[in-house]
Amino acid sequence: MENRIVYITLSLVILLGLPVEVLLAEANSDIAALLRAQLEQARGSAPEPTVDIRITDAKLRAADPQHLLGILAPYEKDSEWSVRHMAHLIIVRVANIHPITQIRQEVARRLVEAEFNGTDRGTHKLLLNYTANDFNGQSKALIRKALAQANIGRVGGHASIWLCGVANLQDQLPRLNELLMDEVAYRTDRKTRHSTKWYYSSAWAARLARARMGIKQDIERCIALIEEEIDGNKQWRLLDRLGYIRQPEAIESLKGYFLSNLRLPPTNPGMEGEAYSHYLMPILEDSLLNWPVRSTPIQRSARVYSEEEIQLCKEWISEQTRWQIRR
Repeated sequence: MENRIVYITLSLVILLGLPVEVLLAEANSDIAALLRAQLEQARGSAPEPTVDIRITDAKLRAADPQHLLGILAPYEKDSEWSVRHMAHLIIVRVANIHPITQIRQEVARRLVEAEFNGTDRGTHKLLLNYTANDFNGQSKALIRKALAQANIGRVGGHASIWLCGVANLQDQLPRLNELLMDEVAYRTDRKTRHSTKWYYSSAWAARLARARMGIKQDIERCIALIEEEIDGNKQWRLLDRLGYIRQPEAIESLKGYFLSNLRLPPTNPGMEGEAYSHYLMPILEDSLLNWPVRSTPIQRSARVYSEEEIQLCKEWISEQTRWQIRR
């Protein structure tokens, strides 16, 4: 549908002889009004809109991405968290729809700043599927500073650690090494029996970040620990951590779970739990450049895939001998 809209728009440019600049200006004006209306609605004090203020991908695609980021910049510093957070969610959409290096680096920088200046804690999670190339010098400097200053205990300082791995800050490997612990000793120590689980610790985050940056012993240890927890204790949420690693060995492990008949625990008694294959679809799509099925945001969030799509991906992954990893 969106492609049809773009096609019709281009056709009008040709048939009516409209300058592209005029059409782009109109698109920018339209999207600006929608953005402001939606962000004011997020504030909660605006009256219910009498018109549809939803912003489609087609509208974002037709507008100038720099213009969009300019409109959104003041809202990222708004006094209301709901407005700031909405603005950050929209700039991520802009970067996804306009995957230009300059745009993605600008969006990454803004999200890193929001995370570490405290205006929108948790925005680092929006960056976990970015690549090292999406972080410019400013972003990397902010991550290094945050990692150096973080009050890292058993459960603190995770954001800077996660982003250190995503941005591939090899110079921070010694710092991350200082944070490691013996996970096996920790979980068997009677003194820590009732403490936070090792897989929620900053030490574990540091191990995963080092694995993502290609340290073989950490890759092997992460995979072994994750598989033991999944297979022995049904800690299926650690599948997400396998996806974070973005190394061939981790993809091979994900492949095994994807091809299995395993299911998550049921959410309701008497019902079958969700198949691992459904749960892993968005994780593998994020991890592999040539994944055969591209899902919509709704599919991803609800993990709603047809059996034909699942079967296609199972056949595809069974045939792969080399991985094209997004890292």
